[in-house]
Amino acid sequence: MEARMTAAESLAEELQMENDAQATELAVAQQELSSLHIKLTVSEERVEELEKQQEVQATELAVAQQELSTLELRLSVSEGPHHGAGATVGR
Repeated sequence: MEARMTAAESLAEELQMENDAQATELAVAQQELSSLHIKLTVSEERVEELEKQQEVQATELAVAQQELSTLELRLSVSEGPHHGAGATVGR
């Protein structure tokens, strides 16, 4: 009977040590998961920030292209009729 008690106590100690080790591994894994979650959140925020910057830059580019088109049109209008009219008037 005493041998069985000793064996049971040894098994209980062994199982407790294994349980403690697994609890430690779980705590480490949870900490790593938490750290990864924080990094993911930061990365997602950075992606959103970059997307917003890209949208602003796309809008600025569209405005600049429109301004360029307007300037080109004004230039062609101002050069076209004056050269033609000047040639006709000069004759």
